[in-house]
Amino acid sequence: MSFLSDVRVSAFLQNNTLAEPFSPEGVGERIDKPWGDKSLSIYIPAGADDSEDLAASLEYLYLPPEFSAVFHLDSEELEILWTAYKLRAHSEEVKDRNFLIQWEGVERRCEFRQSSERTLTLAKHCFPVSNAGSTDHRNIVSFHLLANEKNHPMLSEPISFFVDCKGLNFQEINDFVVHLNSFMIYFDRRTPRILMHSEASDEYKANSRLMEGEFPEKISARRLDPNLISYWTEAFSTKDQVMRYLLLYRIIEYASFTYIDGDLLNAVRRQLLRPSLPSSIDLSARKISEIVTKTKELDSITRVQNMITSVVELEKIWGCIENNIDYFRRDHTFDGGYTVKALLSNRCDFENWSPNGVRSTFDRLRQLRNALAHGQDGATRGTVRPTRANAHAIVPWVNILETIASDVMFLQSSG
Repeated sequence: MSFLSDVRVSAFLQNNTLAEPFSPEGVGERIDKPWGDKSLSIYIPAGADDSEDLAASLEYLYLPPEFSAVFHLDSEELEILWTAYKLRAHSEEVKDRNFLIQWEGVERRCEFRQSSERTLTLAKHCFPVSNAGSTDHRNIVSFHLLANEKNHPMLSEPISFFVDCKGLNFQEINDFVVHLNSFMIYFDRRTPRILMHSEASDEYKANSRLMEGEFPEKISARRLDPNLISYWTEAFSTKDQVMRYLLLYRIIEYASFTYIDGDLLNAVRRQLLRPSLPSSIDLSARKISEIVTKTKELDSITRVQNMITSVVELEKIWGCIENNIDYFRRDHTFDGGYTVKALLSNRCDFENWSPNGVRSTFDRLRQLRNALAHGQDGATRGTVRPTRANAHAIVPWVNILETIASDVMFLQSSG
């Protein structure tokens, strides 16, 4: 009999609708996308005993896409996979922790203890099949190694974190876990926390890796502002897209403080190049003072827009927009309620966008930055929560900021 047709495995597949059974001719059966996660597959063992153990384990397991965990359908416990690696000193303090938490009038036990046999059986046959991605293979790798190589020098006792979820549906469990994480962090700043995953509904194109299509054989370098260098390098060191956005925005904001509009700069140059300058320093100083005053009178938003217009080619910004043009043609509401209005109408092209392109684009970049940096957007009271979904959804705007910040950093005349 086929493993996949076993009544217990059928029950597992009915409960885990994101998992995909696969039974090609001449090749062993497997279950792809457990948890709905394409980075893992469950390979069906050939041996009768192992096959029986796996079927018996799967029957009572639900693999929640939101967690690196298994949910035991009979005990209604959420078992979060922690580690089978040897623990460091600060983790040793946690491994025996157990406590009660009262939530919505019900006391629920939470505890670290040895991982269940079901989890270890699942882990034995659950293989990484691609790069980890944001789910980090659901934290199952150390358990997989332990189940298949018990004497591995880096491994020790397998430990999971068990949470009593009796009577809760998964929307209620998600809400409970968010609060549980918050209270655990309050009492222990270094506590292991329950990671929550969200699947991206759209895929957004990133900027090209190479700015000019190929890496040059010769670079003409000049001295740059050390603050700008710090923001720039950190923006490309962090994996946090929200932090990258804020650092890139800071480059633009910082550079604008010393930006002088081209016409005003030329006016200063004219004063300094006057042949009679040595004989009329007071007059030139007064005129330069008037020019500087005019510069200060420009509000910060106008100054940034003028700087972008003078430094960045519109075609570069449009290229970022065009990469994800469907995204920019609709409003986008972030997790937390803040909404960025559509940048383009359905029929808008480069010719329509370019006359006011810098202003309309920077307006949205600035408003989004304010929503990220402050607790709430002042006008709508919406927020942008630090969730994985928001980190994904902000990528098209990060692309635009990367392009603008690149030219502001390296193409402005002043260092």
